[in-house]
Amino acid sequence: MSLDEFRWLDRRNYMPLETGDLHLWSTVLLDRVELTRFLNAGEQQFVVEQFEKLQAAPLTPLGFNIAVRKSHPASQGSVKLLTAGNHFALTDSLSLTCDSTAGGSQDRADDKSVIDYSSSVDEAVQQHDHTWRRYAHLQVDLHATDQVLEDDFRRWLTTWRTRAPHENPFGNTLQQKAAKWGTRGVVPYFDMQMLARLRDKHIPRPVVTARLTRRVQTSRGEQSEAPSKSALDELRMDLPRIFNSVTVHTFLNALSVKS
Repeated sequence: MSLDEFRWLDRRNYMPLETGDLHLWSTVLLDRVELTRFLNAGEQQFVVEQFEKLQAAPLTPLGFNIAVRKSHPASQGSVKLLTAGNHFALTDSLSLTCDSTAGGSQDRADDKSVIDYSSSVDEAVQQHDHTWRRYAHLQVDLHATDQVLEDDFRRWLTTWRTRAPHENPFGNTLQQKAAKWGTRGVVPYFDMQMLARLRDKHIPRPVVTARLTRRVQTSRGEQSEAPSKSALDELRMDLPRIFNSVTVHTFLNALSVKS
């Protein structure tokens, strides 16, 4: 594909992504994950029509359903119930942790080292998914008296704090990561690759470099920052890791936790 075929792509139109705004990133990721899903299902014409909207305004929502899970009425600011939605997200993360530990090829029944079943679910999940590092999930015996529960909770909290040191809120960490993705140009790079796939063409590296070059203001005036060869290689490898349903759910979970 030629540089002329990407006249529509202007890095300045993607600059809001560099703030790491979680709502914006949730929508942008969801739109592109859904377009990929439709394209994989053979809905080429539908994807072409939707992609034309992105060419005109790359950050405009396409209208795919996105909803932040509502909190349970009994949940409080720092003490919340484990809702069904969060349970499924937690289970998914636990499954991913087990898969990565097992290398994806071992039989869990034959390899007891995959996960310590006496460990806390949170300890296992936090190895893989930083979303949950801020939280712990408990089983509470409601038949116990309030005094017993308060005493036990105080002792548990003291012990847990020593095992899981306080970190910055995950939303802040995720926002910082998203901001870096924005600066690196992962979304415009994805859009270039999507168009190439729709037209069944190849994009020469110089064309990618030219369209992903950022123009930034410095003390010496406006400067151009072109991505290096290694940066482009990293973008290519990062696409499947970033643009998938797991990442979308991670952002949605961070939003539901934040709300």
